Amino acid sequence: MEHTKHPKFILSVLGIAAVTAIVIVALVREPFPEPEQQFSVTGEGRVTVAPDVAVVRVGFATQPKVSAAEAVKENTFIMNRVLAVVADAGIKREDVKTVNYTLTPQYEYPDGRQRLLGYVASQDAQIKIRDLAKVGEVIAAATSAGANQVSDIQFTLENPEAAQAEARQKAIAKAQGKAETISRDAGLRLEKLINIFESEPPIIPGPVFGGRGGEALGGPVPVQQGMYEVVSQVTLVYEVD
Repeated sequence: MEHTKHPKFILSVLGIAAVTAIVIVALVREPFPEPEQQFSVTGEGRVTVAPDVAVVRVGFATQPKVSAAEAVKENTFIMNRVLAVVADAGIKREDVKTVNYTLTPQYEYPDGRQRLLGYVASQDAQIKIRDLAKVGEVIAAATSAGANQVSDIQFTLENPEAAQAEARQKAIAKAQGKAETISRDAGLRLEKLINIFESEPPIIPGPVFGGRGGEALGGPVPVQQGMYEVVSQVTLVYEVD
């Protein structure tokens, strides 16, 4: 027997078809808008500033000792003496931290056979010096107290935000100037600014020179703090017509 479709079902199908037809017609009459034309330009700003804090790493490594306990004992004695003279130089406790401590066996290989030479204990402390005039004095004092390792002397900024903000302002101004010049030369009209991207390369230190730490007879170790260059790169994105 042939089944007869229910009238409500037929009306529903017709309704869906009608709505679909309306949507298709609307899309044909009003296609998706084309993306706005965009133009981007990059500017760079640089600010040179003097550092206001120094960071230096000082430490002591023993010669190979017969036992690990002996190596640790000597290392502890020397480093306590080093840290005491650093404190006497006016360095606060919160500006000194241990950044390395190792105890390792040392071997030698006579005739190709391994033989224990002894144990070496090594410890390094990172010292932040806020009075830059004392950098050489602190290094000389530490090495006079027994430190035989000095490395990673860095002059930096305690709070670089102000210099970074100034560099950013210069970068934006240069980017705006370039955008106006290039768009005018190309026959484009700048519309609204729609995006901005910033890149901050690492702060570039100036040259730093150090002496052979530990020359107590020669007075403070000569160091030169140099200058820092703070750089900001900014990209502006405009709509153009």
